[in-house]
Amino acid sequence: MTVLIILGVVLLVGLGISQLSIGETQISLQKFQSSRAYYLANLCVEEALMKLKENPGYTGEIIPS
Repeated sequence: MTVLIILGVVLLVGLGISQLSIGETQISLQKFQSSRAYYLANLCVEEALMKLKENPGYTGEIIPS
């Protein structure tokens, strides 16, 4: 009986640790995607400013997705 209780506690601890690990992985992925989106947007702004400097009549463009 004691062995079953110990195994149950170990199982619960293991499940808790795996849930924490999954959560941390998801947070890490979201931070990566957020940084990627930020730098991509910054790059687009820089490119638009460069084109505007070269051609004051530049009105932008549509980028296909």
